[in-house]
Amino acid sequence: MTGKPDRMVATEKGTRTVGSEKVARMVSVQADSLDSVGHFKMLTASVVPRPIAWTSTLSRASVPNLAPFSFYTVVSTTPPMVALTLERASSGGFKDTQRNIEETGEFVVNVVSSDLAEQMSRTSAESAADIDEFQLAGVEPAPSLHLKAPRVAAARISMECTLHSVLRPGSDSVLIGRIEIFHIAEDLITPYGHIDIDGLEVIGRVDSRYIRVQSAFRLP
Repeated sequence: MTGKPDRMVATEKGTRTVGSEKVARMVSVQADSLDSVGHFKMLTASVVPRPIAWTSTLSRASVPNLAPFSFYTVVSTTPPMVALTLERASSGGFKDTQRNIEETGEFVVNVVSSDLAEQMSRTSAESAADIDEFQLAGVEPAPSLHLKAPRVAAARISMECTLHSVLRPGSDSVLIGRIEIFHIAEDLITPYGHIDIDGLEVIGRVDSRYIRVQSAFRLP
């Protein structure tokens, strides 16, 4: 944990009693006592599990880009919209993905199944803007129906998105996209028209590690 000890309040180890239940004692940390690394560590270990948006874009020079982002969520059901939160590149400028989205107004979110984990990981490192990251990852592109940006052919769910808006509430940028087309593998669609999540074998992030979604359950 990165921070100033005088701004953090810790209780004793062990348990405490709340009503009739024994619960863990808590450590309370003021967010503004942490630096950016501390914020990142706290967020990635607290906001879990996180889905992965394996995002494909096309530059103005028609170079395909592919990169995974786990600061990603739904922001509207009607119309269907998702948001990607993108940090700055190590250079301090915008990442290729953000630049491509803002310049072309489009992107594709590809869902990552466990069989695509290694290929997805190859695209997590920063590459030069003229590198085709589909080739780098060893995955085949497939044409989109509504966009020029390609999707990942092997992805079992992909969503073609057009850029709705860009927000910069803090150090990062939030790119909101409207989903124009859903692509779903036919064998994932149940007779009731639902998506078979167990068959998807999706992966996500917890802190800096990956997790397989293998034990989904329902409650009454």
